Amino acid sequence: MPNEYTKRLNITLDYIEKHLDKTFTLEELAVVTSFSKYHFTRIFCSLTGETPFQYITRIRMEKAAFMMIANPELSVTYIALNYAYNDLTVCSRNFKKFFQMTPTQFRE
Repeated sequence: MPNEYTKRLNITLDYIEKHLDKTFTLEELAVVTSFSKYHFTRIFCSLTGETPFQYITRIRMEKAAFMMIANPELSVTYIALNYAYNDLTVCSRNFKKFFQMTPTQFRE
Protein backbone atom coordinates (compact mmCIF):
# COMPACT_ATOMS: atom_id res chain seq x y z
CA MET A 1 0.00 0.00 0.00
CA PRO A 2 2.81 2.55 0.64
CA ASN A 3 3.79 2.36 -3.06
CA GLU A 4 0.18 3.12 -3.98
CA TYR A 5 0.20 6.11 -1.63
CA THR A 6 3.42 7.40 -3.22
CA LYS A 7 1.96 6.95 -6.69
CA ARG A 8 -1.21 8.85 -5.81
CA LEU A 9 0.74 11.58 -4.05
CA ASN A 10 2.97 12.04 -7.11
CA ILE A 11 -0.14 12.50 -9.25
CA THR A 12 -1.26 15.23 -6.85
CA LEU A 13 2.16 16.90 -6.87
CA ASP A 14 2.06 16.95 -10.67
CA TYR A 15 -1.45 18.41 -10.55
CA ILE A 16 -0.33 21.16 -8.16
CA GLU A 17 2.69 21.96 -10.32
CA LYS A 18 0.55 22.31 -13.45
CA HIS A 19 -2.01 24.55 -11.74
CA LEU A 20 0.02 26.87 -9.52
CA ASP A 21 -1.82 29.82 -11.01
CA LYS A 22 -5.07 28.84 -9.29
CA THR A 23 -6.34 28.61 -5.74
CA PHE A 24 -6.65 25.07 -4.40
CA THR A 25 -9.01 23.55 -1.87
CA LEU A 26 -8.22 20.56 0.28
CA GLU A 27 -11.25 18.79 -1.13
CA GLU A 28 -10.01 19.31 -4.71
CA LEU A 29 -6.57 17.90 -3.93
CA ALA A 30 -8.07 14.94 -2.09
CA VAL A 31 -10.24 14.12 -5.11
CA VAL A 32 -7.11 13.95 -7.29
CA THR A 33 -5.77 11.18 -5.03
CA SER A 34 -9.15 9.52 -4.45
CA PHE A 35 -8.72 9.82 -0.69
CA SER A 36 -10.86 11.58 1.88
CA LYS A 37 -9.47 15.01 2.71
CA TYR A 38 -8.45 13.79 6.17
CA HIS A 39 -6.67 10.70 4.88
CA PHE A 40 -5.06 12.76 2.11
CA THR A 41 -3.71 15.29 4.61
CA ARG A 42 -2.23 12.56 6.83
CA ILE A 43 -0.57 10.81 3.90
CA PHE A 44 0.68 14.05 2.36
CA CYS A 45 2.26 15.19 5.63
CA SER A 46 3.73 11.76 6.25
CA LEU A 47 5.38 11.54 2.83
CA THR A 48 6.46 15.17 2.34
CA GLY A 49 6.94 16.49 5.87
CA GLU A 50 4.71 19.47 4.97
CA THR A 51 1.00 20.13 4.91
CA PRO A 52 -0.44 20.46 1.41
CA PHE A 53 -0.68 24.24 1.76
CA GLN A 54 2.84 24.58 3.18
CA TYR A 55 4.05 22.65 0.13
CA ILE A 56 2.06 24.83 -2.27
CA THR A 57 3.34 28.02 -0.65
CA ARG A 58 6.95 26.79 -0.78
CA ILE A 59 6.71 25.81 -4.44
CA ARG A 60 5.08 29.14 -5.34
CA MET A 61 7.76 31.08 -3.48
CA GLU A 62 10.60 29.12 -5.10
CA LYS A 63 9.12 29.61 -8.56
CA ALA A 64 8.45 33.31 -7.93
CA ALA A 65 12.06 33.77 -6.79
CA PHE A 66 13.32 32.01 -9.92
CA MET A 67 11.04 34.15 -12.09
CA MET A 68 12.39 37.33 -10.44
CA ILE A 69 15.95 36.27 -11.24
CA ALA A 70 15.24 34.97 -14.74
CA ASN A 71 12.97 37.87 -15.76
CA PRO A 72 14.02 41.02 -13.89
CA GLU A 73 11.81 43.13 -16.17
CA LEU A 74 8.65 41.53 -14.70
CA SER A 75 7.00 43.36 -11.83
CA VAL A 76 6.53 41.67 -8.49
CA THR A 77 2.79 42.25 -8.91
CA TYR A 78 2.77 40.36 -12.22
CA ILE A 79 4.70 37.48 -10.67
CA ALA A 80 2.38 37.39 -7.65
CA LEU A 81 -0.69 37.27 -9.88
CA ASN A 82 0.93 34.54 -11.95
CA TYR A 83 1.05 32.32 -8.85
CA ALA A 84 -2.54 32.91 -7.67
CA TYR A 85 -1.81 35.70 -5.20
CA ASN A 86 -4.61 38.21 -5.67
CA ASP A 87 -3.10 40.42 -3.00
CA LEU A 88 0.50 41.62 -3.33
CA THR A 89 0.80 42.06 0.45
CA VAL A 90 0.03 38.36 1.03
CA CYS A 91 2.62 37.37 -1.55
CA SER A 92 5.21 39.74 -0.02
CA ARG A 93 4.48 38.48 3.50
CA ASN A 94 4.86 34.84 2.40
CA PHE A 95 8.02 35.69 0.46
CA LYS A 96 9.56 37.44 3.47
CA LYS A 97 8.61 34.57 5.76
CA PHE A 98 10.17 32.06 3.39
CA PHE A 99 13.32 33.96 2.33
CA GLN A 100 13.74 36.35 5.30
CA MET A 101 13.67 39.33 2.92
CA THR A 102 11.15 41.20 0.82
CA PRO A 103 10.86 40.56 -2.92
CA THR A 104 12.48 43.97 -3.56
CA GLN A 105 15.43 43.12 -1.32
CA PHE A 106 15.73 39.76 -3.06
CA ARG A 107 15.94 41.43 -6.47
CA GLU A 108 18.71 43.75 -5.30
